[in-house]
Amino acid sequence: MRIFAMRPGAPAFAVLLLLAAGQIIPAGAQAPTATVDAKWVETRHVVAPIVPVNLLLAGTGSELDARVRVGPDGRLIEVLALTSSPSSPELEAAFRSALGRWKFRIDTNRACEPVAYEGRVQAAVEISTGKARTRVLQPPRLQVRERVPGASAWPDNLRESLQKSFPIAARRAGVEADVVASIDIATDTGVAIQVTPVIVELLGGVESPELVEQFKAAAVEALASVRYSEGPLAKNALPRRCISIDYRLPR
Repeated sequence: MRIFAMRPGAPAFAVLLLLAAGQIIPAGAQAPTATVDAKWVETRHVVAPIVPVNLLLAGTGSELDARVRVGPDGRLIEVLALTSSPSSPELEAAFRSALGRWKFRIDTNRACEPVAYEGRVQAAVEISTGKARTRVLQPPRLQVRERVPGASAWPDNLRESLQKSFPIAARRAGVEADVVASIDIATDTGVAIQVTPVIVELLGGVESPELVEQFKAAAVEALASVRYSEGPLAKNALPRRCISIDYRLPR
């Protein structure tokens, strides 16, 4: 993964470079599991656990550490392991129940298809004056290495093109998004033949079909407007690359 630095006054973008291998999942087959080179899972929507009254009265909080399996839709499949410090079985049970309503980042394989994966989630449940506050303990981004060693570098002007593509309506509304798209590139010319948005996730629980379509159109225009290098693949092939774009507003 390559993370581009934010230009002052411009939206921030983390551009994840994944080269597609054209893998097809047969109908009805189980989605493959992605290999995530980080121990943290990024959260997209968090629901606070319902803390038992006796813990609220006692002011007893805890830090919880969970190993989870996330489905291709970004929803929890199962909690593989869960511990708390200081130990609190009651709070663990409440946290386990709440995790079922969390939303996590969707991951993809090299063919740009959503996949299941495993990772770690930590949260602190802090209790003060009878009230509980849940705080997710994790870095702001996953760090995933480029999956195909030796894949060609992405063009310098791709970053600028993506920065300019942030939809105006979304910027005004303060809406951020994750977009995953596949790109078919003619390696003899470096021209994008087809750009297909695969996933568009609006962050913060926002639901807006109009903004989803605007992010799709913005990503397609940006990704199709640059020329890509020939790369290590054979000429006249049509390699499918999978690129993930984090559309972020400046903080």
